[in-house]
Amino acid sequence: METTASQLAAGIASGSPTMRKLNESGPLYLLTRVWQQAIIVGLMRVRKPSLGAVLLGLIPFIAMCLSVSLWDRVEPMILGLPFNLFWLIAWIVLSSLCMWAAYRVEAARGRKDSGVQ
Repeated sequence: METTASQLAAGIASGSPTMRKLNESGPLYLLTRVWQQAIIVGLMRVRKPSLGAVLLGLIPFIAMCLSVSLWDRVEPMILGLPFNLFWLIAWIVLSSLCMWAAYRVEAARGRKDSGVQ
């Protein structure tokens, strides 16, 4: 069942059990309420990611999951680690770079769409 914006607004205003439960959890309540209100008011605009960002996000997945036959060996030892362990650790680090690049692609797209240089 999908919740509409008006149902969500009514839940916030009435202090629904869900909202009371969040209130009991402490500081997360305020953040959750701000996000809910931003969604209701329409301040949050969710867009499909660009093809470039999706491809950058897929690179680590492909390198770690779909290329097992390429790196599934112990030799050579690199920095004292078997090759397969080195490959996975390297891609864990490189995943952060790929995600950063995907973020930059989306941030540039957002600036271009809003007209900010």
